[in-house]
Amino acid sequence: MLIQDDTNEQKIIESSSYKHPDDIESDHHYHRTTHLLCSFVWWTALSLIASLLIAAGFWLPYWIQGFYDDDNGSQITTITFSPFRRCNFPVINNDGNVNIMFKCIRYEHFDDIPSLSWKLTTLLVGLGVLFSILVALILLFACCMPNALTSSNTCLLVIVQLLIILVIITGCIIYPLGWNDQQQQQQQIQHICGAYNLEKPFELEKCQPSLSIYLLASGLILLIICLMFGICTSRQYRKFF
Repeated sequence: MLIQDDTNEQKIIESSSYKHPDDIESDHHYHRTTHLLCSFVWWTALSLIASLLIAAGFWLPYWIQGFYDDDNGSQITTITFSPFRRCNFPVINNDGNVNIMFKCIRYEHFDDIPSLSWKLTTLLVGLGVLFSILVALILLFACCMPNALTSSNTCLLVIVQLLIILVIITGCIIYPLGWNDQQQQQQQIQHICGAYNLEKPFELEKCQPSLSIYLLASGLILLIICLMFGICTSRQYRKFF
């Protein structure tokens, strides 16, 4: 009887440890999905952060910072510019005197932007911000529905993010080229950033990059990192699904 009981007990242990091939495949699929979602979650989180940084850098009027000295040199005013906004900007009155408007405003109309380069920068960077937010929202929505994404979809999102990077970089490169037109139309800018050098369009005599440029640069760096996570996610979808 003892021998029979031991045999029955051994059979019970073997049967309890046995797994159907479908169950084994299901376990492998679970671990693969968990590993896949790890890179996907990082892609989504960094895309959201990058979109916020780029949007803040685009909207804040702190692309270029300079200082304005009055004729007596008794007052120094910090002045900042962006493609479509400005803070503490100089205005020439009818009598030829320069007054400082201590407020931050945007140009009332798109045609009021004094430089074609600044108009192109506004359009390009604005489109980049819009599509960057759209991609981040798509990824956030896909976190709730992982099966909604495929290898083709992830490849498409990676390509879109690459185009976003190129468009924003192009807009930022075009922006300094507008300083020549800006100075021709508003001579008081020369008192802020000094003379414009056509041979060195990215070097202003007295002005320097400000907060918005650093926010845009940080957002672009994160988007480049997002490309790597996106490519990794796409490969895993192609391999496991």
